[in-house]
Amino acid sequence: MINDDEILRRIDERNHHRKKRWLLALSVIFVVFLVSVGIGVKIVSDKQQAERVEHTKMVKIVEEHKGEIEEWVREDDKHNFVKKITIDQSRTDHNPMGGVNFYGYVNGDESLGFNGTIGKGSSGIHVGSMGFRKKLSDNFALPSTEE
Repeated sequence: MINDDEILRRIDERNHHRKKRWLLALSVIFVVFLVSVGIGVKIVSDKQQAERVEHTKMVKIVEEHKGEIEEWVREDDKHNFVKKITIDQSRTDHNPMGGVNFYGYVNGDESLGFNGTIGKGSSGIHVGSMGFRKKLSDNFALPSTEE
């Protein structure tokens, strides 16, 4: 016959084993969670690094063609209104149709903005198109391509 102390001891032993299993299961879940978070952080970090490298390449392309961009802007400047041209490198991005989009402004005034695309054509890489904000095109006496 089992006495009361033996029953209590067995119950305590069973409870102790259950607690150990739960602690082990929670530990495994926690480790899996930490590993998953670590992998996620690594993936995001690698993606951000790749985007920075890609952006740097696009900015370099725009800088290499800055003279051509300035020629396009000044070509429409019949009254010598443009004193300074600024390319906003932070807004340089990939064009979904291929090439690189760039944005800039003249005379230090962002409301006198322009944008364009540098792409690859049959004669190599060149400025493919340009557009001027209304305020800038008004100074050039051109029709506006953007509000």
